Amino acid sequence: MPQILLSSFFRRETECVAQGLLGKILCRRVNDEILKCRIVETEAYLPVDDDACHASKKKTPKNEVMFEQAGTVYVYAIHGRYCVNFVTEKVDLGCAVLVRAAEPLSGLSVMSANRNTGTKTELLSGPAKLCQALEIDKSLNGKMLSKEEGIWLLDDGFDLSTEQVKTTRRIGVTSAKERELRYVVQNSDYASGPKFMR
Repeated sequence: MPQILLSSFFRRETECVAQGLLGKILCRRVNDEILKCRIVETEAYLPVDDDACHASKKKTPKNEVMFEQAGTVYVYAIHGRYCVNFVTEKVDLGCAVLVRAAEPLSGLSVMSANRNTGTKTELLSGPAKLCQALEIDKSLNGKMLSKEEGIWLLDDGFDLSTEQVKTTRRIGVTSAKERELRYVVQNSDYASGPKFMR
């Protein structure tokens, strides 16, 4: 029986949460349909010595959600598109995990219509694509992961070995480029970025 991930799952070191989210099922309720996908790629954004983290300087009206309790949804806009993150660790630290890509499991017709593509491997192969397909926007910013809010995570027992997880530099950041804080299911067809990054 799949178990809903509780806030305690996110109340750990950000790198551990980023790796632990691989293989978990992200669920999104859209009208009367439940869209589901299995996470295949994440990035960690740390509370200390990480200039790429939105909260690296100080709390602002734009990033204040990152300082909320673990398991809070943090959605930000970039170039008119959205990216979804989950807050980690302790209150007031300012850290989160970005969900970069996932494998579609159910609700493909809705995802395809939202993305205007029928190519399964392209539906969720990037953070903005994922948010577009799952209808994730700023209305979810600051909400807690839960069925009541229409976005939650499940653990169905799917397990990955350490050999199946590849660690690389993050994609698309201009600061702290050398940090290897991106985690991806090895050779996943659903991941983002060039082939050598999978």
